[in-house]
Amino acid sequence: MAVSAKNVLNTAPRTILLKGRGTRDERVANAAINPGYLLNTRSDGKYEKHASAGANCPRIFALENELFGLGIDDAYAANDLVQAEQCGPPQWVLAKLPADATAVVVGSLLQSNGDGTLTLKQGTNTALAMALDAVDNSAAGTEAFIRVLVI
Repeated sequence: MAVSAKNVLNTAPRTILLKGRGTRDERVANAAINPGYLLNTRSDGKYEKHASAGANCPRIFALENELFGLGIDDAYAANDLVQAEQCGPPQWVLAKLPADATAVVVGSLLQSNGDGTLTLKQGTNTALAMALDAVDNSAAGTEAFIRVLVI
């Protein structure tokens, strides 16, 4: 049974990194970044939202800013120091789905949506994660969290 995005937020952990450890890093944000976003490192060394839909990339996810007591709902502003983790199998993270995203079922393969969020894998695009929750965010006007297994 699918749960709504709101229910996932109410029952999900309040941290991005759920299981396993990768490589932690800090870099300056080039623009606003939300915890749970898939990130890319720019040529100037700053983090940005991953902007190539369906492309293969390192699995780097923005974490909550625990150093300042902030949670998963608190965005980083441009020029803030972003806490991030480069993840790999079999880590679990709390990633973001886009607003009005197609319903996701457990086991769905997910790709970069090109805006920091993940979406259902299309065609021969690269799968970055597998859904661990069923989330129907198709009628929501805001992004939603989803637990994923990094692959």
